[in-house]
Amino acid sequence: MSVRRLVAVSDLHLGTPGSGADAFTSFLASLPSASAESRLLFLGDMFELLGPAGQATRVRARIRLDQLADRYPELFTAIRDCLRRGWSLDVVPGNHDMALALPSVHRHLAALVGPLALHPWLYYVPGVVYAEHGHQHHDLNRFPTVLEPFAHHFVPPLGHWHGRPSPAVLLAALRSRSLETTAHQDGYRVRLRTYADSLGLPPDLVLALHDTSRFRLVATAGRLARRAAATLLRRVDDPTDGYLVAAAKRVHTALVAAGFAVPTYLFGHTHHARVLTLDPDARYVNTGTWSQGRRCPYADLAPGAAPALRYWPG
Repeated sequence: MSVRRLVAVSDLHLGTPGSGADAFTSFLASLPSASAESRLLFLGDMFELLGPAGQATRVRARIRLDQLADRYPELFTAIRDCLRRGWSLDVVPGNHDMALALPSVHRHLAALVGPLALHPWLYYVPGVVYAEHGHQHHDLNRFPTVLEPFAHHFVPPLGHWHGRPSPAVLLAALRSRSLETTAHQDGYRVRLRTYADSLGLPPDLVLALHDTSRFRLVATAGRLARRAAATLLRRVDDPTDGYLVAAAKRVHTALVAAGFAVPTYLFGHTHHARVLTLDPDARYVNTGTWSQGRRCPYADLAPGAAPALRYWPG
């Protein structure tokens, strides 16, 4: 895959109050006509597809997309117009729109907006960018078998959290631990190796990337206890995206060791837009969210240029 320009946006959360739909519509309309090598990347949680219980079945997700298209016709028209002007659309699901990984659902989205490429876990362009939504590195939102996200209707623990602990949260945590075991069994490892071919990356590298984070029940319980104690003592906890920056460093280390490093590691999920230096040749970029405030962040990347985090309106 070759890229002349890549514009990445995440966490619009279309369908929730304050989603920034009007701003995103005007932003898309502002993008100039482009060549086929100009790509628009939806980096997860662009659509709010979760049901009341944190689930998103095939049927519900398709119905929800239709509802969003009816509610925001100008935005869906702006996406179609953007594609007609030469932009290509890449979509990486987030934990709020993971149902897009289901073939019937992403085909339904394509019917509404136009041709798109669906990337169920990560997006990689040699020499340019490595991108994930970021929830795979967040223990409570992680899908251990990300290439089979809805195996047995799995919902991550945080999907069951409604402001308080509950048996459903504990059961989901136990299910997460069980799926981590499944993710390390031969059958799923074969699935990961096949996926590596579609990325153009060595299978052993993709296995290593998959294992850069993992749900660990005891570690998660300890982290939550420390966070609760810090809140009670009114101490500042780790930065909002500290865990994601640490994960980006692990991903970068794995890519460097295999000879596939890139200058930009792009994430969303945390709603915390910023650029950080990982080493002299690599940057962490978080695209933040369009669901908070009036200035909405997006990443603007081009081969050979430093990654830029810009805001709309500028």
